[in-house]
Amino acid sequence: MDRVEHGLYAARQHGRSWGSQPVTLVYDPSDPYAVMWQFPDGNEWACSRELLAQGLVETTRTGGDVAFVPLDAAIDVTLRSPNGAIVLRFHAPDLGRFLDATKDLVPLGSERIDWDRAMRALGGAR
Repeated sequence: MDRVEHGLYAARQHGRSWGSQPVTLVYDPSDPYAVMWQFPDGNEWACSRELLAQGLVETTRTGGDVAFVPLDAAIDVTLRSPNGAIVLRFHAPDLGRFLDATKDLVPLGSERIDWDRAMRALGGAR
């Protein structure tokens, strides 16, 4: 099964100014609940696809390391780590197109995990 990869540019907040930040969003149906946020420096964040879908329409703060705040035509995404946080501002339709492409592969609510494959990936025999 194919995966979805969308290379996007976000505005990244640096104090009171904003700069450009490339980000690749990845959805792999073998891990059907997760969306990966990959950065050119090798850093990655993961969030649930359901959280992304919810964050497109309402402010979503889970107490975890990802928060979404929808604005008029944009969405602010805050990613937190023990080393700090970054705020990225995405064009809302770009995130919507990515989410739609993931739904084309695996509709929301129909996610399934291949536990045998997962165990093999972890080094367990099944």
